Amino acid sequence: MRRFLFALLGACLLGAGVMVGWRWVGARPTPGPATANPIAGIPAAAVVSPSLVTDNPQLRDRGFFERLDHPSTGEGLYPTPPFALLAGQHNWLRRPPPTLGQHNSEVLAELCGLSDADLDRLAADAVIGTRPKGL
Repeated sequence: MRRFLFALLGACLLGAGVMVGWRWVGARPTPGPATANPIAGIPAAAVVSPSLVTDNPQLRDRGFFERLDHPSTGEGLYPTPPFALLAGQHNWLRRPPPTLGQHNSEVLAELCGLSDADLDRLAADAVIGTRPKGL
């Protein structure tokens, strides 16, 4: 699949020099091209799966992640804003992200004025819920 994507991308690009460059990148394991290209004056970086970004030693050492306990997924690392904490502040994150539909009642009833019957109807019609559709 990787070679197919490189071939497809290469077919869209014009010029033999560009094609040679893409063949060079496609033939190397990650992060080879990302570390070699700056030397050649070509900006590049490895694409990393979001599930693996917490393994990045630079981000960990800079305190980019904070540990939180989530009610559905348990303890995990969550990204923080990419700038320094304010004076006297110890953490960016105060609570884990909400679960799907966690605040439906609070928002729709208390803030929007919907009744319990309205919420029941919306849930029955799959307009609101606590699980993604199809799961």
